[in-house]
Amino acid sequence: MTAITQEGHSPASLRRAPLIGPDGTYTRNGQALAFVLGVIGLLFVPATLAAALLYTRAETLFATEPEEARRLVSWSWIALMIVPVLGIVTGLIALVVSVL
Repeated sequence: MTAITQEGHSPASLRRAPLIGPDGTYTRNGQALAFVLGVIGLLFVPATLAAALLYTRAETLFATEPEEARRLVSWSWIALMIVPVLGIVTGLIALVVSVL
């Protein structure tokens, strides 16, 4: 016989979040994803700071060295975009692994 919760649902009929076990804790894949995303989050702040410094330096160079300034602006955009791209790729990999 299946136990019924206070809301009238049996535990088997309750929908659970992906990467969360039946007891409410992270699965092994959930723990790995949380760790990876935490590390990526720690990288985001320094990358943003680096991008701001590169762009600030580029602004001072536009009048005298436009090619160098454009290169610094490109690097500032790379610094801003690498962390979100890594996060998306990591999330997609984790999703595929959790489905398999």
